[in-house]
Amino acid sequence: SGWVYVTGKRLPDGSLESDEEKILSLADGSRTVFDLGKASKMSEFDVSKIVFRLLEGGYASVSELPTREVTEPQEIIRAFNRIFCEIFAALASKKDDHFREAADGALEGVLAGLKFSPSGELDERSLYKRYLASIPEMGVKSQVVLRQSLSDVMFFLLFQSGEFLDSDADQSLSRRIKPLLASVTAP
Repeated sequence: SGWVYVTGKRLPDGSLESDEEKILSLADGSRTVFDLGKASKMSEFDVSKIVFRLLEGGYASVSELPTREVTEPQEIIRAFNRIFCEIFAALASKKDDHFREAADGALEGVLAGLKFSPSGELDERSLYKRYLASIPEMGVKSQVVLRQSLSDVMFFLLFQSGEFLDSDADQSLSRRIKPLLASVTAP
């Protein structure tokens, strides 16, 4: 069992013991049972028992190969910032302040309180700090929440930009965004 990779499937719901929560928070798909033991300073036997309980409860899954997503949080933020800049650049000639106000208003959750720069970027350092602060609350799913939050804003911006762009400009924007989005789409 020491050589299977463990991935958290769902967030703790208050019914887990502290050692179970600890192992679940470390189970990112890149660690084996052996690795989880080293990271948690627990024996492989104890971790195996905990992983078994997590599997029974539907909190984790195991696989023979690593399942960790290869995109790191900073890379996710940078890629979405490039997408946002493409959208803002496509609208630069429109000079509509309402668009940026609406864009800022769409920032919720981990993004709440941030503002888009005139070029369409979110402050990477501030967003990354918010992401790190969300980890204790969201645990193993914090990266998924970050990606989904940024994706939701992107789709909102694309929908809003459709009101200002003609069909050709809208299609051109979609073509430029597609490879950027592919770089942050979960495998």
